[in-house]
Amino acid sequence: MNSSPARPSSVGRPLFGTERFAALSDGVFSIAATLLVLDVRLPAGVDEFRWDQLAAVAPHLLGYGISFLVISRMWIAQHRVLRSVERVDARALWLGLLFLMIVAFVPFPTSVLAEHGNRDAVVLYALSIVALSLLLSAFGAYVARHPEWLREGEGEGYRRDGFRPWAVPAVFALSIPIAWFDPDWAMAFWLLLVPLGFALRR
Repeated sequence: MNSSPARPSSVGRPLFGTERFAALSDGVFSIAATLLVLDVRLPAGVDEFRWDQLAAVAPHLLGYGISFLVISRMWIAQHRVLRSVERVDARALWLGLLFLMIVAFVPFPTSVLAEHGNRDAVVLYALSIVALSLLLSAFGAYVARHPEWLREGEGEGYRRDGFRPWAVPAVFALSIPIAWFDPDWAMAFWLLLVPLGFALRR
């Protein structure tokens, strides 16, 4: 998916520029973020707004906030890869497309979590975020195996920045066994992403 013709690679596979894939990614992330907030609605039959009505939509607001922060982190991590990569092959594109498929799916488990908040809803949400994170990690790791795809002068920057979405899947994966005992504690465990985010900042 790119604005320039495919170029032959050193192993016989065609290579593609990353511009159109980056544009598609931005669009998918934008739509997913918009769908998250569309699920936040006041109770039906309300004639006028009062502040105490926000309590009724607090789970939806919380789900929106968590999901928006998670996919924002994923967008930044993906951007770190794409800014250094000039071209990729079809396998990398498919990994990227699978990642975007999960990004577009995130509003569904977010809605389920907000509506129910039980053990199964928490596990579904956590598994979705783990899958999202692992696909992004796989994309970055696959690209890292091909330094010839990097833009000129970006090799050292790519290695320095690294590819560090591991905090997100670790936190959500560890929350799954916690959810079997107490879903509320599992969701509280996700708050570890805040201090971890600051600790991993460069």
